[in-house]
Amino acid sequence: MTDNLTLANNLNFALLGKDISYSVSPILHKKLFSIKGINNANYELLDTSNLEHAISLLREKYNGFNVTKPYKVDIIKYLDELDESARLIGSVNTVVNKDGRLIGYNTDLDGILDTFRQDNVKIKGKSCLIIGYGGVSKTLAYALFRLGAGNISVTGRNENKMLNFVNSAKDSGIDIVIDKDIEQKYDIVVNATSVGTVCDTYAVNSTPSLQPLGDKTPVDVHQILDIEYYFDLIYSPRRTYLARKLHQNGVKVRDGLYMLVSQAVKAQEYFMNYTFTKSDILDVYLNLAGEMFKNRLKSAGFEGITLVGFMGAGKSSVGKRLAQILGTRYIDTDNVIESKFGCISKIFKEKGEEEFRSIESNILESTLNENAVISTGGGIVMRDENIRLLKKSKTLVIYLDASFDTIAQRVKGSDRPLFEDVNKARNLFEYRKPLYINVADLVIDGNMNVDDTIEEILKS
Repeated sequence: MTDNLTLANNLNFALLGKDISYSVSPILHKKLFSIKGINNANYELLDTSNLEHAISLLREKYNGFNVTKPYKVDIIKYLDELDESARLIGSVNTVVNKDGRLIGYNTDLDGILDTFRQDNVKIKGKSCLIIGYGGVSKTLAYALFRLGAGNISVTGRNENKMLNFVNSAKDSGIDIVIDKDIEQKYDIVVNATSVGTVCDTYAVNSTPSLQPLGDKTPVDVHQILDIEYYFDLIYSPRRTYLARKLHQNGVKVRDGLYMLVSQAVKAQEYFMNYTFTKSDILDVYLNLAGEMFKNRLKSAGFEGITLVGFMGAGKSSVGKRLAQILGTRYIDTDNVIESKFGCISKIFKEKGEEEFRSIESNILESTLNENAVISTGGGIVMRDENIRLLKKSKTLVIYLDASFDTIAQRVKGSDRPLFEDVNKARNLFEYRKPLYINVADLVIDGNMNVDDTIEEILKS
């Protein structure tokens, strides 16, 4: 730990901002402290409209703090020192109290750069558009400039604020042009506004939905449909209305949660003078994403998750990993059947499919009452009773929609009797697919690897 952590036996940190009750920063930093075995660190929200008074308190009683809207620029005049990036950008989101001296850093930059690396996004030579001109916009511009963007534009509603943003960027050596009506074609678009943020507007006690009901967008979706990559700094919801529309059009989309985790990691490294691994970042990111997903499930009226799909769609692998991330039980209905009644193939052979489906229905009904992640057999939709059970349950039914070719490749070399006749297997797959879709609340691409499939579920 650093020598400056001597203000008290307990270490005190905070997020400074205004109207920030929504923030998950206390949860995030506590997770990071836990990884390092730090049990005497407090992290809280300091929601204030009196910046000067807050600074006096922070200087006297806190070891460090983060800064969010609307103080990332205004905070600078109260600081004793700035690191180079914070000075060049003119924006601070992390402050370390070193023996009463407040030193400002910009770890938003680290979070942005790390996000681009995580997504393997190549910025060099690309045409980039920033939506918005707030505190983080200049950090975005600096990141894009540093990565060699071909050109950078800004769009927004207030032309005077855009002009001030452009002039401020020029002071840092960054050339930006205004494109108010989005007349150019862009490769990369970043949303730095709050338009699309969730306000707990979920469909509760009506048609369950994981997505907020709002459809506000910072720009017309049709203006940017042909882009390569869309980075939305909003993380609640994981996908805004605009992000969902772009994703449906094949655009690679990233929300702000990974950036939030990455910048917090860097901030805590400054606070505590230790380092985290890439694995630490991913673990905390997935853990936080899982908690947010569970909250959305609860808000939408769901009490568990059930995976359906053809054999080889990845239900077991995805189910086990998803249950681990969500911190809940995992149940495989086929395993339950075999533990109680013996080998499934033997049941089919000795008692017939109808008897097996009856057993399967009984097991399904009992497991749907559990708050768990459940993976089902591929033929679960072959009986009307099972479909009725799934539709009336409070479980989120997810269909892992893997193509037949993907499935055939996955089961190649196994002893799956169904694939002894590939044409018969294909016909059965085609017959079942609309049944899976009919029963599902959510359809997820099952052709991806487990990690990417999990990501897609958690962002839904």
